[in-house]
Amino acid sequence: MKAIALQAIHLPNGSVLGHEVLAREAEGNSWVGPGAFMKGCDAHSWIDLDHAVAELLVEHSKMLNGRGVAFVNLSAHTLEETAALEFVCKTLTKAVRSGIKVCIEVSETFNAEGLALLQSLDLIRGHGLLLAVDDYGKDWSDFSRLTSYPWDFCKVDLPAVWDSSNFDWVIEVRDYCAVNNIGLILEKLESTQLLNGLLKPLSAAAVQGFAVSMPFILQAESLAERASLSKAES
Repeated sequence: MKAIALQAIHLPNGSVLGHEVLAREAEGNSWVGPGAFMKGCDAHSWIDLDHAVAELLVEHSKMLNGRGVAFVNLSAHTLEETAALEFVCKTLTKAVRSGIKVCIEVSETFNAEGLALLQSLDLIRGHGLLLAVDDYGKDWSDFSRLTSYPWDFCKVDLPAVWDSSNFDWVIEVRDYCAVNNIGLILEKLESTQLLNGLLKPLSAAAVQGFAVSMPFILQAESLAERASLSKAES
């Protein structure tokens, strides 16, 4: 059984910018992520997972209303296949029509450049979806990619920051995003103390990570929630 979980993304003032949509699968009495249940899977399996997440998001669209932007990760396999990408985008437009802002996170492992990259991004944008550079600082998510398109968000991978010998590139992306009205998000934050320390120059960025929000499975768990959903559907 597959499900989607949400992890909140917080603005500096504490309000919620949105949530990242995370794939989960039931394993015994717990839920596990793709790192566990997708290990060793082929490209078609990843494409199927992206399809399933998109469909679950639409299925739960009433519960997503009022939660801000829904950030959806797409695998490089889906991004590489035009037909697969078109299918996922068409599915997600159903959520957009219900009033949800949906942002596609473009994987750092998607190695397209130039025209091939622009065609994929234009396809996504053409369906009314927002765009985010995912895991900036890793693999193909670099300054060249950031400056090649009018992105809506840039998600900086904090482990890449800690592995770096200097912060020059972090300041560069901060300044570029500020000038070009691109929302900057620091992801994988594990300690809020860092916000007043090493990350203080990035105090205007939104943050995501276990330090500020744990993922939760999106489902109508309480009787009150179920009653509310039933009333909304009637």
